[in-house]
Amino acid sequence: MSVVNVQDLQTGQVYPLRLGESLRIGRQDPTSQPDLPCKDPHVSRRHCELQLVAGNRIRVRDTSSYGTYINEQKVDREAYARAGDRLRLGYKYTVVILEPVAAGMPTQLEGRKPGAGDETVLTVTPGHAPSQLGKYEIERELGQGGMGVVYKAYDPDRDQPCAIKVLRDSSEDDGAERFRREARLAQLLGDYPAIVKVYDWGQVGPRALYLVMDFVDGKSLTDHIREGLDRLIGSRLVSRTARAVAYAHDKGVVHRDLKPDNVLVTRDFQVRLTDFGIAKEDGSGLTLTGMAMGTPNYMAPEQI
Repeated sequence: MSVVNVQDLQTGQVYPLRLGESLRIGRQDPTSQPDLPCKDPHVSRRHCELQLVAGNRIRVRDTSSYGTYINEQKVDREAYARAGDRLRLGYKYTVVILEPVAAGMPTQLEGRKPGAGDETVLTVTPGHAPSQLGKYEIERELGQGGMGVVYKAYDPDRDQPCAIKVLRDSSEDDGAERFRREARLAQLLGDYPAIVKVYDWGQVGPRALYLVMDFVDGKSLTDHIREGLDRLIGSRLVSRTARAVAYAHDKGVVHRDLKPDNVLVTRDFQVRLTDFGIAKEDGSGLTLTGMAMGTPNYMAPEQI
């Protein structure tokens, strides 16, 4: 038996729907307790009901005053949806039907129905990208780091690709604080063309943090070195990286993990410095005395 997941694109939460079960969607107030609550004045208290039937089809019953739409086609009392379909409730509230999974298998982005007593959990599983994160459509995994996983995604508002970095585990206060600081510092430095710009960040539930940044179509400096890099081109890349680092220093930010993996090179050999996860800002106190931060092989001798 399969489980079809319904994702609220406003909150990122995912609600499992099993064969024969129903999912009530509506605006939550003291007189209404829907399974999927919507905070939107143009969503009715009992807006619609979804039921999984044979063939992984979802029966959609519209009981609203504002209308329910499947892929922008208005539902006349009852219609059927499938995986990949988008449901618009009222003027703009949107949920999406995700691909079915085998019953008992965990979803990559799993929400809980209100009242279940569980927190929303984003499970970062290397090699298994979630299909959706908020409004962003995940395409594939780009790479992994110590703090999290980076995915290539599509931003529907900008109509262009983006990169999303998801914190592997934000249950530790220190890791979550460093992640938030990376977002803030990257936004501070993002006006410089050789530094990857972070333009959005968010949280799905109390523990799942993510950053949204410009997608760099290219390779890391590490990849270019392994493939054999022309000396003249290499010197230009290093020079451009040094100017980006100097710009960060002028803003009072020390990267502290400068290495070829964190220098991205576009197809036309422009530099994009990234990963300010352990960067230090003047006056910040996240590093304890005697604690070294960075990748040992690329740290200055005085840091070790």
